[in-house]
Amino acid sequence: MIVLFLTGMVAMIMMRTLHADFRRYREMETSEEAQEETGWKLVHGDVFRPPGFPMLLSVSVGSGVQVFAMGVITMMFAVLGFLSPANRGGLFFFTHPLLLLSYHLRSCSFPLIL
Repeated sequence: MIVLFLTGMVAMIMMRTLHADFRRYREMETSEEAQEETGWKLVHGDVFRPPGFPMLLSVSVGSGVQVFAMGVITMMFAVLGFLSPANRGGLFFFTHPLLLLSYHLRSCSFPLIL
C-alpha cells in the first residue's frame, strides 16, 4: 500500500514538471527567447549519440537483467512459501544454483560472436 502511494506521489511530481516544461516551450515559441534552448532540448544531442564503449554497455545491461530476473524468481518462490525463514541458509542454497544455472543458460543461448 505504501509503495503504491509513493509511486503515485512520484508520478504526480513528474506530471507537474512535464506540464510546466511543455507550457514553457509553447510560450518560448511565440516569444523572442526561442533562441535560447533549455531543458530537454539541450539533452537531445546526447540522447541519440552512440555510446563510447558499446560492448561494455551491452555486457552491463545483460548482467543487470540477469541478476534482476534471478531476484524476481527468488522473491516469487519466497512469496509462494518455498523458502522458509525458519530454514536458515535456505535462501543461499536456493539462489546459488539458480545463479549458476542462469549463467549457464545465458552462455549457451547467446554465444558471443566476435
